[in-house]
Amino acid sequence: MEIRPTRLAGLVHMAPTVHGDARGFFVETLRREQLRAAGIDVDFVQHNHSRSAHGVLRGMHFSVGVGQAKLVRCARVRILDVVVDVRRESPTFGEWESFSLDDIEHDQLFIPVGFAHGF
Repeated sequence: MEIRPTRLAGLVHMAPTVHGDARGFFVETLRREQLRAAGIDVDFVQHNHSRSAHGVLRGMHFSVGVGQAKLVRCARVRILDVVVDVRRESPTFGEWESFSLDDIEHDQLFIPVGFAHGF
């Protein structure tokens, strides 16, 4: 798994190794040791999957209070995921980054508590 740089502290862009051949592909999407090596020490307790029709914009999502970190990937076709730092004490408060996630490269984003994201 390759960790790619981001401008927003705590946001982690991960590019997993994809093993493909004529039959299809295999990609490991989650391994605790790799996440911890990337500075992510979260025990995920929930897994969600959504599908949107073409052209749908899912607005900015974030948690109020305790919050919830997220590991985001695109299982089919492509999305543009936009992440905004909403941590008032952060030097990058209000700044954003966008990432193209697809079902070919299988990149993932770790979005920590304190960030909003939409796709």
